[in-house]
Amino acid sequence: MFPGHFAAGLALKVAQPRAPMLGLMIGVGVLDLLFGIGVMLDIEGGSFAHFETPWSHSLVMALLWSMLYAAWFRARGIGVAAAMAAAVFSHWLLDLVSHHPDMQLWPYSTVELGYGAHFGGLGGWLEMLITLCGVLAYCRWAWRQRDTRRRWGIIALVMGVALTLEIVVVG
Repeated sequence: MFPGHFAAGLALKVAQPRAPMLGLMIGVGVLDLLFGIGVMLDIEGGSFAHFETPWSHSLVMALLWSMLYAAWFRARGIGVAAAMAAAVFSHWLLDLVSHHPDMQLWPYSTVELGYGAHFGGLGGWLEMLITLCGVLAYCRWAWRQRDTRRRWGIIALVMGVALTLEIVVVG
């Protein structure tokens, strides 16, 4: 669900324009970065082929990672720090919608959440809808900024998202 995660970062930029775009884009991927590090260090207990994510993607740890990431940005103001925390935690929320029940409440909890199986074939369409909403919110905001660099960025962004969705749908 990478396009949906990045779209969440774009939507957060609209909500908090002072938040650095790079920080938001990294923030939405922090849990997956931690997962990769955890697999390499044999902390997560899984592999890239079989996901076991107690330390990177459990609810309690996602909240902790969100707060730690936000702390790095606290000097930029509470609004920016909150946007960064929301970027990290948005990953967990979007995974909750798209994953099968494999997301634990805390590391090694027996309670596992995930509603992706409930959506069946609609999961991909739901991801595309989330992506489209985030991209459109950002495009609308950026276009109103009257900044030509942002406008060219919007064109590139829309083309990139369209290509990604084309690959996902057709491909």
